[in-house]
Amino acid sequence: MIFFRGYLNVFLTSLLFLYAFIASLYPVYYNADTDLFWHIKSGEVIFKNIKIPEADSFAYTPKDSVREQFILNSYWLSQIILYLFYKSGHFTGIVLLRALAILSALFFIYSSILRRGFLTSIVLSLLFLEIFRGSSVKPNLFSYPLLAALLYFMEKYRNAPDKRYGIFVFLIMMLWANMHGSYIIGTAVLFIYLLSAAAVFILKRKNPADVSDNSEFLDEKKRALAIIKTSVIAVLATLITPSGISTYLVTLKLYTDPTHNWILSHVLSHNNILDFARHITETNDTTFLLSLIVSAFVLICTVFNITRKRAGGTETLIVLFLLILAVDSVRMISFFLIAGLILSVGKDRYNMFPQTIYGKLAPAFLIMLLIVLSFLLYKRFPVTQPGEILETRLINLGVSDFLAENGIKGNMLNQSSTGNTFILKLTPQYKVFTSTRFLNYEVYKDSLHMFGANISENDALYNRKQRIGFYLKMLKGDVNGDFNGEYWHSLLESYEIDFIVGSVTQPGSGEIYFLFLKLIYDERWVFVYRDGNSVVFVKDNGKNEVFLGRNPPLDKSAIFDEIIMENSSIHTTTSLEAGAFAYAMKGNYDKAEIILERIIDINKKRLLSHLILSFVLQSKGVDITPDN
Repeated sequence: MIFFRGYLNVFLTSLLFLYAFIASLYPVYYNADTDLFWHIKSGEVIFKNIKIPEADSFAYTPKDSVREQFILNSYWLSQIILYLFYKSGHFTGIVLLRALAILSALFFIYSSILRRGFLTSIVLSLLFLEIFRGSSVKPNLFSYPLLAALLYFMEKYRNAPDKRYGIFVFLIMMLWANMHGSYIIGTAVLFIYLLSAAAVFILKRKNPADVSDNSEFLDEKKRALAIIKTSVIAVLATLITPSGISTYLVTLKLYTDPTHNWILSHVLSHNNILDFARHITETNDTTFLLSLIVSAFVLICTVFNITRKRAGGTETLIVLFLLILAVDSVRMISFFLIAGLILSVGKDRYNMFPQTIYGKLAPAFLIMLLIVLSFLLYKRFPVTQPGEILETRLINLGVSDFLAENGIKGNMLNQSSTGNTFILKLTPQYKVFTSTRFLNYEVYKDSLHMFGANISENDALYNRKQRIGFYLKMLKGDVNGDFNGEYWHSLLESYEIDFIVGSVTQPGSGEIYFLFLKLIYDERWVFVYRDGNSVVFVKDNGKNEVFLGRNPPLDKSAIFDEIIMENSSIHTTTSLEAGAFAYAMKGNYDKAEIILERIIDINKKRLLSHLILSFVLQSKGVDITPDN
C-alpha cells in the first residue's frame, strides 16, 4: 500500500500542476483591465532606451509629479518582462507568462501545505487555482509568487537557519522591489519576523527559568539573531533599485499627502471588502464568494493551530496584519489568502487525515478528482480560446487602425479605459488625454465631467435628474443645441479638444455617455466613424480640413444604432434601458415597448423606463390614462 500511495501521490501532484497550466491558458472571466497595454509600451520604451523615463510621454495633459514618479519607477523590471513576452509571442506569450507566475505561486503554496497532509494540500491548491485563474496580467501578478516564496523560505529559515534560505530571501526582496510597489507588504512581513524574533529573545532572557539549560538558550539566541540579521539585510535589499530610498519617500508622500486621498480611494484601494461584497453578491461573482470561503477557512485554521500550539505569534501577526489590509482594500485579499494558506499550516508536521483513512480514501479521491477536473476544463473550453485575456470591446482595434491611417490632428479626448490601447498601438503618433494609470486625478475627473456632459462643476459625475430631463427633451425633439454655458463644454474649450474618441456606452453597465448625445445637436462637431465598438467626432475648426474633405460625415442619428450594437452583449437593466431609448429615438416603438415592459416587470421603480414607455405608448396612440 505504501508503494502504491507513493506513485499515487506523484500522479496526483503531476495532474494538479498540469491542470493548473491548462486552467491558466483558459481564463473563465474576461479581463476588463487594460493596464497591461500601458505596461507593455512602458517596457518597450525602457528596453530600447536602457533608461527609466523621468516623465510620462504618453499623455499631453498635466501630471501629478508625485504619482507620476511613483508609477514610472515601481514596475520597470516587470514591464520589460511583459514587453519581451509580448514581443516574442504577442498575447499568447503574455498568457504563458501568467501561467508561469501562477504555477510558481502554486509550487510554493503546495510545498508549504504539504506538511498538513497530501490530500489537504491537493484540495487547498485547487481552491487557490479557482480563485487566481482569472488574475489580471499586470506587474502585481508577479507579487503573488514572490510573497509565497518569501514566506516559504522564511519559514524554512526559522526552522533551520541555513545561509541558502537567507540568500533566497535577499534575492526575492531585491527582485520584488524592482517589479511592483507591493514589495512594501513584503517589507512589513519581514519586520514582523524581526520583531517577533527580538521579542522572543528578550522575554526568554528576562526569565531565569529559560536559561537554566544554557545550550538551549544559546541555540534560541543564535536562531533569533539569525532571523533578525536576515530580515534586516532583506529589507535593505529593497534599496537596490534605480531609485534607492526615494521610492519609500515617494510612497510615503503619496499615502500621507491629503491631496492624493481621492485618487487613492478611487484607484489604488478600490472599495473596502464590505462595500465590494455588496456589489459582487448582486452580480453573483463566484470567485469572490470562493475567496470569502477560503478566507474563513484560513482564519479557522489559524485559530485551531494557535489553540493547539502549532502556530506562534509570528504566524498570527502576519495573518492578522494582512487580514486588516484585506478588509480595508479588496486588492489585499490575494496577499492575505496566499499568506494564510502557507502560515495556517502551523509549525509542526501533521496529517489532517489519519494515514489509515487516507489509504482507504485515496482511490476514491483520485476518481472524484479526475471527474471534477474534467468537468472544470469542459466548462472552460467553450468560454474562451487559449490566449484570449481581454474583453473584445476594450481593445478598440478598429478605431486604432482608423486613427493610424488618417492622422487626425490636435488634442484627443478619450476615455481612460481606451487610453492604454491607444498608447500601445498609436505611440508616438498620438498622445492621449488620460489612461487607467491616472497620473493626474483632476484630469481624470475632468474627463468624467466631459463624458457625463455635466452642466455644472458641482454636479455629481452622473446627475440622474439632469439625464432623465435630457432624455425626455430628446424624445420630444426640443433640444436647442446651445451648450456654451455648460461645464463640460467649457472643459472641452479649456483643453482645446480637437477630436473625441470612445465608446458611446460603458462596457460594463451599458450606461450611455451623455457627451455623445449632446454632440448630436452641436453643429461644430462632425461624426466621422463608428464600428459598433467606438465612435469618432472631429471638431470643424480648420485643423482637420483635409481629413474632413476626404471623409464624408456620417448621419448623427446612427449614434442610436451604435448604442444598440454596443449593448448587444450586455444584459443589465441599464443597458436594456439604453437600448429601449435608442429604439424609441429610431421610431421603432414596438421593440422599445417590449424591452421597457420587461424592465418594469423586473424593477417597477425604474422611473426612466416608465417615462420612456409613456412616450412610446403616446406615440403609438395608446390611451395611458390612470385607468389603463
